[in-house]
Amino acid sequence: MTQSDATSAQIKLQKNASEFFERTHEKYAAEMRCAKGCSRCCNVELNIFEVEATVIVEWFDSLPADAQEKLVGVWKSMDSLTEQPTETKKKTKACSFLDSSGQCSIYDARPVICRTQGAPLMLKKTLPNQEIQLEVDVCPLNFTRENSFPPQAEWLDLVKLNTLLSISENFFQKEKKGSEPALPKNKETRVPLKELKAYLISRLHS
Repeated sequence: MTQSDATSAQIKLQKNASEFFERTHEKYAAEMRCAKGCSRCCNVELNIFEVEATVIVEWFDSLPADAQEKLVGVWKSMDSLTEQPTETKKKTKACSFLDSSGQCSIYDARPVICRTQGAPLMLKKTLPNQEIQLEVDVCPLNFTRENSFPPQAEWLDLVKLNTLLSISENFFQKEKKGSEPALPKNKETRVPLKELKAYLISRLHS
C-alpha cells in the first residue's frame, strides 16, 4: 500500500489493529468463527475519518488500471442489487464495499474498526454515580462455550483505540498539503463509505 506523510500514522495504526486481531485469532481459533467470507459484522454503513478515507483513495490509486476497472464493475453490480427490496421489503444496509460473496473489496485498506471486529472490545460506561463500569462487546458467534472467553487483559480498549484514531486524524489534518482530493463529508465531517465508493467510481471515470 502506498502512503503519504499525512497518512503514515494511520497506516501504522491499522497495522497494529490487524496484528492485535491476528494474535487473538491465533490463540483462540477454536472459539472464533471469523473467516473469509463472513460478513456478520459488516451489516452497517460506516462514516469514517478523512484520514481513513484518504488511505482507501491512496490504495485505490496505487492499483493497476485493470484492477481499478474490475473493482468499479463489482461496486456497480452491488449497487444494482442493493437497490432491490429484500424479503422484508427493506433495502439492505450491508457495507457498500462488500462484494456479492460477502467479502470486503477494500480489505487491504479497510478502516481500523473493521480490523478489530470479532475480538473482545472493552467499553467503559459511566454510571449515574460517576463510577466507571467495564463492558465487553464481541461477535455473538464467538466465545460461545462456557469458560472460553479471554481474560480482561486480552480485551482491546476501545477508548484508547478511538483516542489514537483521533490523534491520527489530527496529524493528518496538520500534515496534509491541500492537494488531497475533496472527499464527500457529512455534517460531522466524516466520510460515509457509500459516498466514498461513489466518489471513487466517478474519480476513475473523470
